[in-house]
Amino acid sequence: MDAAGKPKRQRTPEATLHLLDALRGWPGALIAQQQMRHKTVKASFQAGFWISVVANLMLVAWLWRSGVAATLTDVVLG
Repeated sequence: MDAAGKPKRQRTPEATLHLLDALRGWPGALIAQQQMRHKTVKASFQAGFWISVVANLMLVAWLWRSGVAATLTDVVLG
């Protein structure tokens, strides 16, 4: 139990949160951070979060410019 008498819940490791960010879940993570005011101040978490966002956007840009995105779209949609 915590100080308020509530049962303690298992915390999700930050590495897991960053993995989910990297798997293109960062828009939802950004909204959740702002709505719940969670992990918005911790500098080390924010640095990892924004690094994963930039890496994700760079990957998407590369896929788009290289034509891989169009090829994948053709394969998936027929």
